[in-house]
Amino acid sequence: MDGMKPYYQKIKDWFLSENSALSLLLLSFFLLIGILFCQFLNDKYEKNIGSLTSGIVVCFISIANAILLYRTLKVQVNGNKTRDDVAKQERFEMTLFNLLDKYFEQINRIKFEAIILQNPPIEVNITINGSSFIAFAFEQLSYLKVYFEKDYYLGYYDSSIDSIGYNYKSNPKEEAEYDEYLHTKYMANTYGISEEKYDLYKEQIKKKQKTSLQICYYLFYCRWGRSYDHYLRMVKTIVEYIKSKGDDVSDINYLEIFKGYISSKEQRFLYYHASIDNEFAEALNGTVILDSHFE
Repeated sequence: MDGMKPYYQKIKDWFLSENSALSLLLLSFFLLIGILFCQFLNDKYEKNIGSLTSGIVVCFISIANAILLYRTLKVQVNGNKTRDDVAKQERFEMTLFNLLDKYFEQINRIKFEAIILQNPPIEVNITINGSSFIAFAFEQLSYLKVYFEKDYYLGYYDSSIDSIGYNYKSNPKEEAEYDEYLHTKYMANTYGISEEKYDLYKEQIKKKQKTSLQICYYLFYCRWGRSYDHYLRMVKTIVEYIKSKGDDVSDINYLEIFKGYISSKEQRFLYYHASIDNEFAEALNGTVILDSHFE
C-alpha cells in the first residue's frame, strides 16, 4: 500500500491543480459530442446506448463541478488572506506614523537653560529648544574632549583671574587660542570636574576601561539627560516596534524610512548615547540607524 501513495498523491495534486478544471471541462465537451453521437445511434438503431453513456457523462460533470467549486472557494480564501495582509500592513503603518509624530513632538518639547561663556569672560544664560540641543551637545562635547586631552588638570574657570590673560595676548590668533582655552576650562564649572574626578577619568582612559568619548558623553548626559530622556525612549520604542513587526507585514525597510527622518548629526548623537546605555545599544545595534561608527 505504501508504494501506491505517490500515485494517490499525484492524482490528488492534479485534481487540485490549475489545469485540472480546464482538462475536465474539455473532457466534458468531448463527452457531450459523444452523447449526441450516441443519441444519433440510439434513434437510428432503436437501442438504449445513450442512457449508459449519459450516466457516465453525469459522473464526469459532477467531478468537474466539484473541482470548479473548490477552485472558486480557494480563490475566495486567497482573496480574504490578501485583504487581511493589507489590513495588517495598514494598521502597522498607522501605528508607526503615529509614533513618528510623537517622536517629533518629543524633539520639540526639549527645553532647558544653560550658562555658557560668550565673548569671554562674559557668562550668559541661554535657552536650548528642540533640535538645537544636538548642536549644543556637539559644541560641549568638543570642549570636553579637549579638556581630557590635556596632560594636566586645568582647574575651574574664574572670571576675575582668567580674564586678565587677554592683556597679554598680542594678536587675534593668540586671543582665539585663549578663547578656546577658557571655553575648555569652563567645562569644569559646567560638569563639576574636580581634580580627583579628572584623575579618575584619565586613569580609566589610560587603562582602556572607557573611551574618551564615553566619559565626555556620560558627563553631558548626567548634566542634561533628564531634558531629553523622553526623546531617547521614543527612538528606542520606534526601532523596537519596527524590528518586531516590520518584516511580518511588508518587504519595505521601515528602518530606512525612519533613518530618513534623522540627520547625520542626530545619528551620531544616538551612537554616543548607545556607547553608555546597553539597553539602548541592544535595540539599535545591527540596524541602519547605527550602520556607521562615529568617534
